[in-house]
Amino acid sequence: LLLLLLLLWSTGAAICTKTTALVLVLALALALVLVLVLAVVLVLVLTSNTSTGTNTRRSFSQYMFSFVLAFCLQVNGQKTLPDGPKHIVKFNILPLAIGEVMPSYEFVINEKFGIEGGIGFVTENYLNQFVQESNFGNTRQVKMGPSFLISSRYYPFKKADYIYCKGEIRYRRYKEIYQELNSTGEFQIIDEYERKVIPRIGIGYHLYLDEHFLFDMSANAGLTFIKDFQFGYDSAIKNTKLHFGLGFKFAYAF
Repeated sequence: LLLLLLLLWSTGAAICTKTTALVLVLALALALVLVLVLAVVLVLVLTSNTSTGTNTRRSFSQYMFSFVLAFCLQVNGQKTLPDGPKHIVKFNILPLAIGEVMPSYEFVINEKFGIEGGIGFVTENYLNQFVQESNFGNTRQVKMGPSFLISSRYYPFKKADYIYCKGEIRYRRYKEIYQELNSTGEFQIIDEYERKVIPRIGIGYHLYLDEHFLFDMSANAGLTFIKDFQFGYDSAIKNTKLHFGLGFKFAYAF
């Protein structure tokens, strides 16, 4: 599954133009969940101290039973508000690596559905700069650009609790200014940007620390529609790629 994900990631620009893109997105979202489950099972097996095949099978069954039992006890033991929360204020920590700062707010409509919105800004994609070398040196100036989020959520088990499914759209616009000397010896300012529109689906889990504080963790898959304009381009270049993302939000429910 991991090799499949890497292969699809590397060939995303080509396959995303096909009508099968949405089917692939759904399959990849399921694959992310399966990878997490298989990783947990593998760790449990590798940590087994048994040596024979019979003991290994017995230990594997015991570990699986313990894992399921611990998960069920954790789910039933979560402390939430008696009627469930109506409002949840969140802050996603992981997007800080790509220069995005965005608080968000979720309004829980009823027992099954909620909507979430967020607005913030992006500065520099630090992760991208880490893996790519820039040749512009001190002539490069980063400007803040807008970002926002619109999301809907479905809670199959309990109001604003346990596992949820979601569909969302993210927007990010990175802005930069480059300066260069023109033929007259004066500095010429060039505005550049990279706009990303990201529709995606995902699954997540609410881990309550007490009645109000919780962690909102999610895995997501979708598409990224990119419009990029840089110095030397006659017009903006459009591209489409597969998107994978993880979310880890610190939240307060009331």
